[in-house]
Amino acid sequence: MGILSFAVDPNAPDRVYAATGLYLSQWSRKGAILRSDDRGRTWQKTELPIGVGGNSDGRGSGERLAVDPRNGDVLYFGSNRDGLWKSTDRGRSFARTGAGITGFSLVAADPAVANQVWAGSTDGSGALVVSHDGGASFAPVPGLPAMVPQHMVFGPDGSAYVTFAGGDQASGLNPSNVKTGAVWKRDGKDGHWHEITPKPRRPASWAAFPASTCRATARWRSRRSTAGHRGMTSICRAMAARTGARCPRGRVTAPRAIPGWSIT
Repeated sequence: MGILSFAVDPNAPDRVYAATGLYLSQWSRKGAILRSDDRGRTWQKTELPIGVGGNSDGRGSGERLAVDPRNGDVLYFGSNRDGLWKSTDRGRSFARTGAGITGFSLVAADPAVANQVWAGSTDGSGALVVSHDGGASFAPVPGLPAMVPQHMVFGPDGSAYVTFAGGDQASGLNPSNVKTGAVWKRDGKDGHWHEITPKPRRPASWAAFPASTCRATARWRSRRSTAGHRGMTSICRAMAARTGARCPRGRVTAPRAIPGWSIT
C-alpha cells in the first residue's frame, strides 16, 4: 500500500499514524489508517470504506492527517474526494464529518485555538478554509488566492504560512499539472494575511518543507526567509556562501554539492 500522509502526536512522539492506499479507482483496494504506539516498530490497522490516493495525482500536498495538539485522542483525515474523516479514539475508528467539502489537499489543527482546524480544499479551483467547530463545518478564508493550498506550517509567534498552487485540475496538483503558485503569511498578532511570494526568474510553483532540506530541480529552487515575510533568498546560495560549496544547477539526482545537506 502507498502512503499518502503521516502524522505524529505532538504530545506523545512515540505515537505515529499513516494514511495508506494507492489509487481511487473502483478496482483499487480501499484505504486504511495505520497507527503505532512505539515509533513504527509495530502497527495496527483501521480499514476505511473509501479510497486513499497514495499514488494518485495530488499526492504531493499535505499533510492530510493531523493530530489535535490539545487532545491526542482526536485525529483528522482529509480524503482525496470523500470529505473529512475524524477519529476520537486515537485512530481506532473514523466517521465522516458533516463538512460540505469533498476533496482535501491538507488538514492542520491550530495549536493555539481549540477546535480550530485549517484545511486545503480542492473543490472548484481550490481554497484555504477554516473550521471553528472541530471540522463539522468550514468557511473560506477571505482575501486569499483561489488556488489549492499545498502545505501549511505554524510559527511559534502564532503566525501561519501557506503555499498555494494553481492549475487546470485542482484535485491533481502536485507533483504535476501546476501552472502558478503563491506564498501567504498570517500575522501572529493581528491575524491579517500578507502575500510573501518570492519573485522567481522564471515561472515557478511553491511548496513548504523543513529548512534542513535543500532542493533543486530544473523547474524551481528552494528559498528561505529569516525575516518573516520581509524577503526570501535561495537556500542553496545561502549555504554555499557559508560553506564555499557550489549551488547545483539543473536537475539534481544525487545528494551532493552542499556538505551536510540532503538534496531530493
